[in-house]
Amino acid sequence: MLAALFAVPLAVHHFVRAPRPRRDKRVNPQRVKALLEKPEHPGVAPEGHAVRTAAGVTACDRIEAAAVSVGLSLAILVLLLTRGDRVWTMLTVVFGFFAVIHVVRARRGWAYLRALHAAERTG
Repeated sequence: MLAALFAVPLAVHHFVRAPRPRRDKRVNPQRVKALLEKPEHPGVAPEGHAVRTAAGVTACDRIEAAAVSVGLSLAILVLLLTRGDRVWTMLTVVFGFFAVIHVVRARRGWAYLRALHAAERTG
């Protein structure tokens, strides 16, 4: 049952995932992380197509991870409410904690994608 709980949302995610470009191996991952965590100029897209693309792909990955982790947390919460076992309580707390982390990281990625979208319209 636990395997199905993980397999079904991950399989759905795999089949509905939007196609996107690959990350350029030459782009420094620390630069991308810094760009998403603390942008140099908030609301402004960085120069360089490869850096913008790598940061956009990372932002999309973070948003998708948040969606999957929230879905898993809600599924485990439903199991907790229907079964009531102590194991489901612990799993709900653990997966809820990870879901919160993913949602916080996704917010920064979402802000970057909005800035990137606005920069494409204006320049």
